Amino acid sequence: MEYEIIDSKNLPCPSNRNIDYSRHPFTNNPNQPLQNTNYKNWINMCQKNQQYGENLETFASADTIAGVSAGVIVVGTMLGAFAAPITAGLIISFGTLLPIFWKPGEDPKTVWQAFLKIGNRPFSSPVDQALIDLLSNKARSLESQFNDFQRYFDIWNNNKTPGNAGEVLRRFSSLDADIIRELEQLKGNYYITVLPGYAQVANWHLNLLRIAAFYYDQWASSSNLSIQSIYPEDYINDLQTCLTNCAIESGNKISSKYYKCVLKCRINEYINYCSKTYQEGLNILKNSSGVKWNEYNTYRREMTINVLDLIAVFPNYDPDKYLISTKSQLTREIYTDALIDAFANAHFNINDIENSLTRPPGLVTWINRLDFYTGKFPGDVPGLTANSINYSFTNGNSNDSPIYGYRLSGDSRNPVQIPLNQYVYNMLITYLSNSPSVIQKIDFNLNNQQTRIYDTGLTLSPIYQSTINLSLPGKDRSFPPKFNNYTHFLSYVKTAPGDERPSSSRARNVCFGWMHFSVNDYDVLAGGYNIIFDTIITQIPAVKARHLPLPSFVMPGPGHTGGNLVVLSTQIEFQCIVLNPVSYKIRMRYVAYSPNRSINLTVSIRSEIGNYQNIVPNISSTVQSPEDTKNPKYEHFQYLDISIPLELFGITNITITRSDSISNNTLIIDKIEFTPDV
Repeated sequence: MEYEIIDSKNLPCPSNRNIDYSRHPFTNNPNQPLQNTNYKNWINMCQKNQQYGENLETFASADTIAGVSAGVIVVGTMLGAFAAPITAGLIISFGTLLPIFWKPGEDPKTVWQAFLKIGNRPFSSPVDQALIDLLSNKARSLESQFNDFQRYFDIWNNNKTPGNAGEVLRRFSSLDADIIRELEQLKGNYYITVLPGYAQVANWHLNLLRIAAFYYDQWASSSNLSIQSIYPEDYINDLQTCLTNCAIESGNKISSKYYKCVLKCRINEYINYCSKTYQEGLNILKNSSGVKWNEYNTYRREMTINVLDLIAVFPNYDPDKYLISTKSQLTREIYTDALIDAFANAHFNINDIENSLTRPPGLVTWINRLDFYTGKFPGDVPGLTANSINYSFTNGNSNDSPIYGYRLSGDSRNPVQIPLNQYVYNMLITYLSNSPSVIQKIDFNLNNQQTRIYDTGLTLSPIYQSTINLSLPGKDRSFPPKFNNYTHFLSYVKTAPGDERPSSSRARNVCFGWMHFSVNDYDVLAGGYNIIFDTIITQIPAVKARHLPLPSFVMPGPGHTGGNLVVLSTQIEFQCIVLNPVSYKIRMRYVAYSPNRSINLTVSIRSEIGNYQNIVPNISSTVQSPEDTKNPKYEHFQYLDISIPLELFGITNITITRSDSISNNTLIIDKIEFTPDV
């Protein structure tokens, strides 16, 4: 049968089941269009100008760039679609979403093959052609059905006759059953390898269910079908409890109410499954013998782009939580590969390398200035030896980082200023051809089309120097990106000793961190970040606070929140900018362990048109035990109103303070959300 191949023992590609754990296995404000321009401008760029740049060889993952680029485009498209005006239940047309995966004139398997290469990084052997054919054929078959459904939905939406309703209903029912079956098949032996493809198809399904949640009653208002006639038990046994409750709530009838409940069940299932499977693959790779840090980092980066970023927006499909347009932000930080591909070995294990090249969880920061230090390498050759960063928290004060690397007293300081509201979207790094640890020059390309330069002053013949572009693919699959189509901007730079003898060898390794363009909501006229819009729900991640005093701290996110989380022990302060005087409801997305309902909050709000204070007492637990707070699942997050509707305007400071003192309670904040009270 067609589906037996995924469990076949004849595939040379190793199964992801029964794994031998010893094996080795990216105007000046890019977010402004979400408010002022139709999001289809983004789609037009993506679909009319999809091309790979001329410098593919400089991208560390050139063999997967089609998949990485598709992932970047899909996430940007979904962020734009959720923020755009929503027409009832229609978030995004399949005619807009699906062409991202099949570029005209390109082998239809290209993107899906890249997805499999990304997912297969924890394993040593190449992806077998049979698995490539399987996934791409499944996706292609579903694409045809989705396009057919979209065509008949559009016909019905323009002419709502009973006959047209029957046509769209038949196609929906068939497609819904097929996609459930296909997704279950993708949980077979190669479940880790196929995860990037699984996440994309899951997104298609949620979009379909959202449509049914709004329109099913108009397609079959007199339908008296039983639930089991639509969903045979073997399709849904993994969701039986949730879906049984849906059937009970809807009176055991197929209806819009039923599909809204099913949509919520599927959001929960897809988020938790993708998070768990990703972490399993990452752990396999991390624990492999002789793994290089760049291998580990590449898998994490590409899976973040293709899986974690996507599932982070899945909650926006819930119509009970997000009935109107919603602006979301991704605050996670990803890293391009280090210039020296360090092995985990007797001197540095993978955790040592990770700590030396990346930063621990913290609030979002914005680069004001990069300070580079230049010293002499053997042969009296100058090169980069250390760096530090002058940065600001969101709408906060500037700070200086420690010096990263190993600086000697004679090393000179070379500052590189990054102007306010300008961002580095690409770097051209020049280094000695025979020694990538000796960096000669870095060109920082800014989105105002200017370039800032760090230069050691050494001029050599090109035959002795090499260059590499470091960035993430642009919105049109281009690499390197351009000033007007970048998807990521530089957020962190860290230099580390290249070996265990930093003072004598002078070898250096450098790594660069990047944040997603969605986090940059700077408004030029308002002069700040955290812009609150008056017609949509605005989500402000907790890590975009301006101040977080100890002992509160930032913890790693669970993978499905789009960034890290704040563990609130004392106080957190945000500064937001409300563009128009409108009344807002403010709520908090959180996880709590509070067995005696003993967590209490005081919320103080200072706006240009008034000050407010509210007490939020007796916050309940959302988890069963303190252990659940370490890696919370989707269902552990709840929403809590933290103010009555308030009219706000201009610079608005919000301070949330824990007013209880019980040490064994835990409160974790994901984000605060502003909903216009209209």
